[in-house]
Formats: sequence, structure tokens, C-alpha cells
Amino acid sequence: MFTDKRIIIVGSAFGHGEYLSKSFHFQNAQVLLIDSSEKVHELKKKLGKRAESYVLDVRDSQKIKSLSDDIGSVDGIIYLPRARIRKPFFDLTSSEFDEEISISLRGALLFAQNFSLKMNLNKKNYPFIITISSILAQVIGSESVSYHVSKAGLEQLTRYLAVELGSYGIRVNSVALGWTIKEEQMENFYSELNFEYRLMAENLHALPYIGTSEDVFQAVAFLASEKAKFITGQIINLDGGITIQEQSHLYLNKMKNFLNPNSCDEI
Repeated sequence: MFTDKRIIIVGSAFGHGEYLSKSFHFQNAQVLLIDSSEKVHELKKKLGKRAESYVLDVRDSQKIKSLSDDIGSVDGIIYLPRARIRKPFFDLTSSEFDEEISISLRGALLFAQNFSLKMNLNKKNYPFIITISSILAQVIGSESVSYHVSKAGLEQLTRYLAVELGSYGIRVNSVALGWTIKEEQMENFYSELNFEYRLMAENLHALPYIGTSEDVFQAVAFLASEKAKFITGQIINLDGGITIQEQSHLYLNKMKNFLNPNSCDEI
């Protein structure tokens, strides 16, 4: 499906980004691995042929421009980076807020500006940009305010780019992740010691299980494929149904075995 497609994966050295890189490479794509960590070169060595690696700070606009000149034509971009800042609202500094915006949002803008018109714009090629967002763009969770705001901005940027670049045949979509387990977390998450936490997590979802990196890949691969050639500007929630449930219903549904069924009214 992706044979000889040149796909940039930004944020490719760890977690879901690493899994996406390996999976697209397995599907015979030429993967252009970009990350701020030197570990990206180790991944390139593991993958071997059809892989190139670049260390880059996505906040550096000049280096992104230079890289776009060096790489040349591509068929798709997948953008994952985020800052690892988790602080309570009153403890977060303005510089930390700016850092999250620069990495999660501004970096995606810079890649779109510098690479989109260098894509293979043949009508039959269906070039794509896919951003990785979060359901915390839509609801409130335990991450920092900077993460919530940057992901909300990323989703609106996705819609804007879909309109702006649509006349060139470039499709732009986003996958908003819910509770998804990375490969390096699997052993611990499914361990016996983690049973109670896992049960709690699973019970919060409409589906009785948690998402994985493979689920992320399947969603991204669909949007990257010709099967999604008429889909653009969309935010796909990959969340097992956690965001579609009204909170009191969710609580009552999960607690029904412990409550007197006549003690409250249905909402």
C-alpha cells in the first residue's frame, strides 16, 4: 500500500512515533525519521534500507527550511511532537507554556509551510499531512493547560490547512488519541500488579479494553491511504468511546452493581 512512498515522521524516536516508523517501513515506505533525540539514528540503523534519520529541534524555523531543501519531494507528513511538561495550573510558567505551543503547534505549522508545496502533487498520489492530537483538545484531563490549549490549536490548524492546501490535492487530518498504551508500557500495564488500575481504566471506556500503538497505526495508515482520498479536515477520535459518555451516566453505569436501582432517577 505504501511501497516507495516517502513519508516524514516527526517525533519518531520514541513511543507511538517509533511504532509508526517501524510499521510504515514494514509496509515498504521510505521513512524519513525526524526527532530531537540522537536515538533516531539508532532506529535508522535498525530499519536499514529505506530509512533516513535527522536530529532536529522543531522550534528552529531555519533548520526546518534547510531540511526541506535537503529532503526534497515527499508524499506525506506525520507530526507527533509534544513538550513533556506536567505542572499544576498555578505552577506553570509563561516560558513553559510557550515551549508547549512552539513544539506541539508552531512546529506543525512550520513543517506544513516548508514541505507541503514540495510534496508529490500528482492527482493520483493523494499526498497527506496527519497530525497527532489528543482528546484533551475537547475535554479536560490531568495534563497541563499548555497541553490542552496546544492540542486544541493543532486541531484547528488541521482544519485550516485542509482548506488552504486542498486545491493542491493535499489531505490534512488529525488522530486524537485517548488512553493508548505504548509498546514500552505494555508489560507493566498488563502485569498482575497493575490489575486494579487496568480494570479502572478499562471501565471508563465504552469498549472493554485500552488502545495500543497498533490501533494508532491502523488509524493513521487508513488516513494516509488512498481509501481516505476524499477525507480531509477531520479529527478522528481514537478513544474507545470515552468522550461520548456523559459523566454521570458513566459513573452510574460503572457503579450499577453497588447502587440500589431505585435510589436515583435516570438522566
